[in-house]
Amino acid sequence: MSDEAAGDVNASVETTRAQDWWRDLDKRDRAAKARLKRADFDAAVIDEATLRLFRYLGRRRRHDLSRVAALAMVLAAVRQDTGRNKTFARHIGFSRMPADPQRPEADNKPVLSVLRFKRLMSTANSPDPTSDDLTELARQFRRAVDLLGGSANVEDIKNVLLGWHRQETRRDFAFEYYGAGIASPLRGAAPDPESSSHSSEHLVSA
Repeated sequence: MSDEAAGDVNASVETTRAQDWWRDLDKRDRAAKARLKRADFDAAVIDEATLRLFRYLGRRRRHDLSRVAALAMVLAAVRQDTGRNKTFARHIGFSRMPADPQRPEADNKPVLSVLRFKRLMSTANSPDPTSDDLTELARQFRRAVDLLGGSANVEDIKNVLLGWHRQETRRDFAFEYYGAGIASPLRGAAPDPESSSHSSEHLVSA
């Protein structure tokens, strides 16, 4: 099996386990769900349910536990998994790329405002974020989930939060939010680092 195929299999297994953990939390461990919905990062990272998710995902590194804790805090706010029909960023963002993000058309307004989106994009985006940064990141993602009425794409939230430290993940998230996912330099050919970075910065600063 090629490295790429093995990576796809591992990602698929990880997704299934994250979804199973979320269903179990929602149906059988409501006390843990309530704890994680209220928790800050320091409480979430030592919660039994978070450690269970960490084991389910097969993660072993310390910084992985930090990201899994943020993921657990956000998934605890999800009431319904929408499946793969739309990414989380598309759910909270523009249905199509706006001519002027600051003055969107009446039929193309994002669920999460551009101001809040910019704040989200600037949160915990270093390779080694602090506990305060991760608490704030989870809080903002939970707010976005609440704006969606608790319905969100569990798989995509998992992918985004566990990869948030990567510039590529945040870049793709920005393109999806602005309804320009199909134009993302991450789709198709390998991106040119300089041009793709400028493109995402333009979207976020628009």
